[in-house]
Amino acid sequence: MRATSYTKSKAIGLAALALVAAIALTLIGGSIVQAHGPSGGSVEDPEDLSPIWLYGEEGDLESLRKFVIEDDDLRGYEWKEAEEGGEPIESEYEIDGIMLSAPDGSLCICEACIYRVLQVALSELWPDEVPVQAAFDITWTHPGACHEKTFKYITGDAGQYHADVPADTDRQNLSLENYRYTFVAIDSDTGEALEDDEGEPLEFETQTLEAAFSGEGFTADEFFQKRNEWVQVGKPSEGDGGLGDEFAPMYNEVRDNFLTMEPDELFDVEEEEEEVPLWPVIFSVAFGLVVVGTTVYSVATGKAGEEH
Repeated sequence: MRATSYTKSKAIGLAALALVAAIALTLIGGSIVQAHGPSGGSVEDPEDLSPIWLYGEEGDLESLRKFVIEDDDLRGYEWKEAEEGGEPIESEYEIDGIMLSAPDGSLCICEACIYRVLQVALSELWPDEVPVQAAFDITWTHPGACHEKTFKYITGDAGQYHADVPADTDRQNLSLENYRYTFVAIDSDTGEALEDDEGEPLEFETQTLEAAFSGEGFTADEFFQKRNEWVQVGKPSEGDGGLGDEFAPMYNEVRDNFLTMEPDELFDVEEEEEEVPLWPVIFSVAFGLVVVGTTVYSVATGKAGEEH
């Protein structure tokens, strides 16, 4: 009799766990596409920006990864770690003979810009699905290693990457032309470009706008002029009484622009109707259901074990 009670309780526990897991997976699968459209909009807190969700090589739920801006840094998480306060994904890249790490403990303009332009590219190329990390062919015009590092970190170093730097620019002489991007959706197995309904390559190209690099009392041209002067004298830190103090507030304001401005204020894109990102809420609910289901199963089997 006790053995029968144990068997029934265990069955009930397993059924509850399976039901909760099914509900959670349904919620996740049916709502994840909301994360990318149309990229978060204006926010008071950078942590309120919609996360970027991408699948790993396997293309299944277990390989799902979440990328967020938090604590003045860009971080990626395996999906199971994202809601449990787990450790971020850590990667290192050797670019131009320099070892770069991600996360690196601080958020720069390049990282903030890439985060936002990737959100827009995702909403343009994959409005109804979440791609795998290897589905990207990316071309940028910035000469800095941080651009390459950040694109590779978010896309798992699994895509195709190209730097096409304008001839009249370099790391000491940047201009607005160094913030132009082209994204081509590719078949992750063959590397061939996917095609749209008209048989053309499925791609999205955009130019960062002057407003992104403008601020209180300075234009984009004045920002780049001051930035280039600052680099050419060795990047003095804030508090030096000279260029460091002059450039720091301009730099910080531009970085904040990429965290708070609307997508069509930052990039040359068609304005879309803003949608409320439901994915973070539904993910939390789904995760909670899994936890509840696990608890129900544990309680049921525990009581049965006592009876047995």
